[in-house]
Amino acid sequence: SRSDKSEEPDEQAAEYYLPVDRGMRHFPEVFLSCIDIENGSPKLPLKVVRKLLPAGTGTSVSGLWTHCGVKCFNGGVGPDVDDDSAKSNADDFLAFVEESCLSICGLPFKKLDKKSEKSYMAARRQLLLTRLADEMDPKVVLELTLLLLVQQTRGLAAWGNNLVGPALKLLASERKMTETVLALLNTLAQSIDSGLEVDSELLRKVKSCGMCKDIAKHSLD
Repeated sequence: SRSDKSEEPDEQAAEYYLPVDRGMRHFPEVFLSCIDIENGSPKLPLKVVRKLLPAGTGTSVSGLWTHCGVKCFNGGVGPDVDDDSAKSNADDFLAFVEESCLSICGLPFKKLDKKSEKSYMAARRQLLLTRLADEMDPKVVLELTLLLLVQQTRGLAAWGNNLVGPALKLLASERKMTETVLALLNTLAQSIDSGLEVDSELLRKVKSCGMCKDIAKHSLD
């Protein structure tokens, strides 16, 4: 624990110290934009970043936004005029962060090793299980169940604003997933899309799929 209270985050900075939600299903869409306070006209945000921040830091921060993809800056509509090479490849982004993080904020960055990744995924699974156990909203039940099944069968931490369709398609190719379980998941998804009332027994069975340890051996009886 810190002994110097002056190092504690102040109220204005508190939002930047929030804990990470391992079980987050959706991430909000954000983009960087800049408006001229004198005339209200839009400005190219990456140029402003490079101009206002110290030389090395400005270039690195601008590079981070560039690697996030063109929809993440300039008002979410495209790249700055001199950033035609903007891309949104996850591996390239992580490589750039690993290279630049220390110079930007004074903290090193590195990808999780196998042991740390295993610990993170176990904690994530437990959090998702806890949330699923008490959940009654059909849409949330389906999403949590899909997250747990994707992690169980593929070892992946999935998320997204359009999660259900891609997750169902991914699971359909898994040998561990029986036709009965897949049909159950698709039935719930179709009921939600159609705005139909979801039968409590259907919801219970779907939840049991998410809660099980091995979906290949899971019985729906």
